Amino acid sequence: MKTSFKKVIFFIPVLSIGILFMSHAKAVSDNTSGYAWNDVVGWVSFESNVEVTDSKITGYADIAQVSENLGLDCNTVPNSPDCGTAGNWFVSNDSNGNLAGWGWNKKIGWVSFCGNTSGGSTHNGTTWECPSSPTYEVTIDGVTGDFSGWAWNDVVGWISFSCSNTGTCATSDYVVNTGWRSNATTDGSLESSTIDTCPSESNCSANLNTIMWQGDANGATVSFQIASSNNSTGPWTFYGPNGDTGTYYSPSGPNEPSIKITREHANKRYIRYKVFFNRISGSPSPVVRDVILNISP
Repeated sequence: MKTSFKKVIFFIPVLSIGILFMSHAKAVSDNTSGYAWNDVVGWVSFESNVEVTDSKITGYADIAQVSENLGLDCNTVPNSPDCGTAGNWFVSNDSNGNLAGWGWNKKIGWVSFCGNTSGGSTHNGTTWECPSSPTYEVTIDGVTGDFSGWAWNDVVGWISFSCSNTGTCATSDYVVNTGWRSNATTDGSLESSTIDTCPSESNCSANLNTIMWQGDANGATVSFQIASSNNSTGPWTFYGPNGDTGTYYSPSGPNEPSIKITREHANKRYIRYKVFFNRISGSPSPVVRDVILNISP
């Protein structure tokens, strides 16, 4: 605690809260790598010619044992039904890594990327969608880029996209991976414990003047709301500027000049703050090390 000109500045340490979130990178198209596995045809190679975007997968994988590729969209696949003959077929991505639609191989036919006992994906006029309550689906982790789950073909059966599906990673460590990352926004918050502004006195009140924070934003927006009371048990209603529960105190970044707190918290002894985070799924996690409150009698 420091005192200066009758103002008290509370340096409140905060444990790293990056664990609230996964990490982030902006969604981009990128070559995909790795292998899927099928018990009949063996390895399905994604080592080249495959790209993931926010809306679909383009290109083709290689199935060496059948000497034919597994087409993933009708526009870029050699030796497969074209879009006009077989319809606008492709493997879709809902921008969050949930895949649907169909791939094609000349010898084994259609490969379904999600479905249930009633059938596979259906086209809504724009893209492919899974049926309700799918019992199988191929997905992509929006943070790591790892594929998981199963695709289905009527001739050869299940195609596994990760050894984690079968629990065989210790003996056969395989996975399909892409540089694509989910673009979804992730929000979270953390509420402080109660702060007594004058713990050594039996009867007092104080004024909260400013707030700032120290740490690393890592691309996230970090903002605050404040609650105050003359009772240590509250009630606690969190406000932004001008007593509005729908607004936030938003410093321009860590270690930036303090933001002035409006007067809703004047002459109150007990204070709590809530930290809010908004970031793009996948970026390095925000870390708040200290929250600094400037308080005067």
